Amino acid sequence: MSDSTFSEKDALALIDQTIKSVRKKIGDNGFIFLLWGFLIMIGNLASYTFIGLQIQQFIGYVWMTIGIGGGVFSFVYYAKQKSKKGPSTQIEKYFTYVWSGVGLGAVVLYTYMIIAGEFMLITPFVLTLAGIATFISGRILKVPALVWGGISFWIGTGLALYFQSELQFLIGAACMITGYLIPGFVLKAKKA
Repeated sequence: MSDSTFSEKDALALIDQTIKSVRKKIGDNGFIFLLWGFLIMIGNLASYTFIGLQIQQFIGYVWMTIGIGGGVFSFVYYAKQKSKKGPSTQIEKYFTYVWSGVGLGAVVLYTYMIIAGEFMLITPFVLTLAGIATFISGRILKVPALVWGGISFWIGTGLALYFQSELQFLIGAACMITGYLIPGFVLKAKKA
């Protein structure tokens, strides 16, 4: 048995290699950013349209359909990915915890806001939660598009709270472009 030493340089190289490996696997998730970016953008645009048409009572149904449909689709997608990739690394598990927490938080807030008819609070809360998870993901993976995406969500939160009108749904739609769609396309491009 050989006596090997593990230096600080070796440790940093291992960490760097792990991050690159996870970045590649998460790059596969460019698809998920694209999926949710398009779904939430559609929800925002539908909400804006329904308010303009004075049929706000359908806004809740749009968001419930998006949440349930997107959730089921994401679950199936990840189940298939897990069977292809094998066991998760610890960093991948952390990402699962962060995004699961954000997702569960969003479900609780959506449910309350839909029941209470507080549609003007949906966008600021969604953008805040998305900003947190996107920013954390970007910093850990060292993907600037995700970091800037998270920051764009927070800027959108401020704008949505300031306007407190149907304009916030247009702000939310624009933030999906900068926060999810652009990073999603960047991740997909890095995968290729």
